[in-house]
Amino acid sequence: MTETRMSIAPIASAVVQALIGTSGCSVSIADPAAPAPSDGFVVSLPGAELVLVLKPDAADVSEWWADRGRTVADAAAALGHRPLVGVWEDHGRWYLDVSVHVEGLSEAITIAERGGQLAIWDAARAEPIVVDSLLK
Repeated sequence: MTETRMSIAPIASAVVQALIGTSGCSVSIADPAAPAPSDGFVVSLPGAELVLVLKPDAADVSEWWADRGRTVADAAAALGHRPLVGVWEDHGRWYLDVSVHVEGLSEAITIAERGGQLAIWDAARAEPIVVDSLLK
């Protein structure tokens, strides 16, 4: 049994709580009560993205998980990653995805390039890094 087989309810609840007063969060699927990464880099994985016009609630997270989130999280776990549920707001749209936390910038860039991601999250600086800017 993989770590992603746990009930989505604690994860959905943690996402909703983490979004109070913020425009983004990363919640560990294995341990929803764990703090978000504060070092390294967070990279979205392709295949689970969902775009919403309103901040996601627990029902949105649960439906997304059943529809596509669990499949991508299981694949990430099978590759040795500890997947996260990532949520952020950009220009009035809310994005929900499966992400992974990695320590090294070069690994983050490789994952982002392979997945066609536009940016990675620098957890220590709490800011995005545009992937194209790193490749020039």
